[in-house]
Amino acid sequence: MLTLGIDTSTMTATVGLSDGQKEIVSYEITEGVFNSEELTDMIDDMFSHVKYTIKDIELFAVGVGPGSFTGTRIAVTMARTFAQILKKPVIGVSSLRAMSMIDSKEDVLVLVDAKRKRAYYGLYSNNGEEVIIEDGIKDIDEILANMEKPFKVTGTGTKVFEEKLNEDDIVTRNIRGVNIAKLGEMLYLERGADNLEEVLPNYLAVSQAEAQFNERNGH
Repeated sequence: MLTLGIDTSTMTATVGLSDGQKEIVSYEITEGVFNSEELTDMIDDMFSHVKYTIKDIELFAVGVGPGSFTGTRIAVTMARTFAQILKKPVIGVSSLRAMSMIDSKEDVLVLVDAKRKRAYYGLYSNNGEEVIIEDGIKDIDEILANMEKPFKVTGTGTKVFEEKLNEDDIVTRNIRGVNIAKLGEMLYLERGADNLEEVLPNYLAVSQAEAQFNERNGH
């Protein structure tokens, strides 16, 4: 099943293609500021290097976070638009779970900075096939206090929380669009496609602005 994976939940914008869990291509732009037009250009450039076109895609997979509030919306909107126009199935997947796909023999803890000493986190095994701890948000000290060794740790949060981690456990790896695609295909075969309207960013926590608004208004 030819699957296009898209993710903009971190500072890395990434797109990739897989077919039957086989990697075809994966593009990443790291530490950039991007918008929907630039993401479209990335996808166009990717297709210019392969024998497929966007019309050949059989499934659209998109990382729904948790992560950047603004960034995640870009990929989700684009995947939904493609699916609607081309009348193809779409599925939302955990960006953290896709980050865990690092071919580790040990469990993989994924950390993404959620500000104020908190992290978005999840624990996975078997290259993302098994979810041990569902995606959540907690204080970093609380997360690590409840962890059992051995495990590897990856994700953009490893830089932020580096002093709290064992250097030997850290695996520095960017999220890859092809892993979004592979995860999407795997979940599609398990449970089918998502309803278009239900493919939404997984924020897990209100934004800083919303939190301040609620605080001021006594909510």
